[in-house]
Amino acid sequence: ALTHKSTKTDYYDKVNDNERLEYLGDAVLKLSVSQWLYNNYPDYNEGVMSQTRAYVVSDKTLARVAKKIDLGKYIHLGKKESTSGGKDKESILANSLEALMGAIFISVQFDVVAKMIINLMESELFEAVKGKAEEENAKDLLQKITQAKFKILPEYNSTHLEGPPHKAIFQCILKILDKEYYGKGNSKKEAEQEAAKFALKDFKDEK
Repeated sequence: ALTHKSTKTDYYDKVNDNERLEYLGDAVLKLSVSQWLYNNYPDYNEGVMSQTRAYVVSDKTLARVAKKIDLGKYIHLGKKESTSGGKDKESILANSLEALMGAIFISVQFDVVAKMIINLMESELFEAVKGKAEEENAKDLLQKITQAKFKILPEYNSTHLEGPPHKAIFQCILKILDKEYYGKGNSKKEAEQEAAKFALKDFKDEK
């Protein structure tokens, strides 16, 4: 579960990496968090639940949880990845935590692993519910500003940058007049929101 794909370089593809378990664990984490939100927050609509879940299962949050349990020291990496600080990389930590949850799910019933996930991520869940995942929609605010200031709409161009379908990374290029802003995320929406936040910061700094 903790064998990174970089080990295949050292062992000539003779080892099994954790990508399949990562795929499974990604689904287990999302379902566990979805179930928790559904059961505990009956007033949340689909959009709010999706937004909250996205924050909780993001690479940034999962990497933080992985560091909390010191998962990095147990990850098996290839020599090149290991010497470049792979055990501290956000994406590797997040993916390894997903793979670990996938492996546990295979060994026990879903209710058991779901309870473990909720206990492990309790502070992150409540942090999201308290408002971390419900920040003001940056795209909406930016559009209001550009319409009022320049009589134009922001132009977003999002493309798939890297990664498999279940862990894709998207990049967005946001154009406003002659300026460009860049954002990345696990979905086009996330990438666009990040780009919009950079643009809003730029407008704020100009004041």
